[in-house]
Amino acid sequence: MPTLTRRAFTLIELLVVIAIIGLLIGLLVPVLAAARDAAIGSSCLSNQHQQMIAVQQYAAEHKGEIPFGPDDYSPSGAADFYIYPGMTTSQVSLRDGQPVGAGLLIDEYLTSTADVLFCPGTDQEVNVQQELAKVGREQAVSAYLYRHSGTTLSDVIQSRIRNTPIRHDLKLDRLGDNSRGEPIRALFLDYNFLLAPGSSFYDLFNRSNHGSAYVNAAYSDGHAEQLDNSDGRYSVDVIGTSLHSALNKMVTAMEEADRPD
Repeated sequence: MPTLTRRAFTLIELLVVIAIIGLLIGLLVPVLAAARDAAIGSSCLSNQHQQMIAVQQYAAEHKGEIPFGPDDYSPSGAADFYIYPGMTTSQVSLRDGQPVGAGLLIDEYLTSTADVLFCPGTDQEVNVQQELAKVGREQAVSAYLYRHSGTTLSDVIQSRIRNTPIRHDLKLDRLGDNSRGEPIRALFLDYNFLLAPGSSFYDLFNRSNHGSAYVNAAYSDGHAEQLDNSDGRYSVDVIGTSLHSALNKMVTAMEEADRPD
């Protein structure tokens, strides 16, 4: 009876197998990364949709008005991000702890889901629970811009000159027109705040989501959609310019999102 002999892999065959495995891994990694990014993008869209549901619930109980507030607030220093009432902002509470903008939804409308105010695709490490714990005590910032009025910095200057209040009784179904004369549609937008080095002196840091490649926006009709940001039109880019320009750039980003596809 013939003896069976086992043939071992030669070094060349082993190297070929390793090369094939490496090639397969090289092909799979981008596919897996793309699938992961798509899942994160979908989760972010879901967050924004839930935020809009909360706004709709708020409006239903407040004569149709969207969350706005506080009505009267004066900044208390250069590190106070909320310069005037009604400004487009990513803040959910002010330096004195007062809830502001989307922060007004936390206690009643996002009671157990306040983490939807933070994007799962943030490019900087954020301790969500630690940030939420600041609400009611100090300044806290979310991952999305919220637009609770259509005001620009020039509107605020004019209101102070004329001693007239900023309009804040915006109805969810009648938001009016933006500064371009187009209907206001977008209420939430992924926050991409790009700063020059050294801005940390004012407690300001880069905050961006999805590598700034795209943003998700939520609209007054309740839907959310993904918008291409490869040209940076939805970014608040204040590199090489005054920090004060950020106020108008936040409004500009929202107005870009107002435009239908």
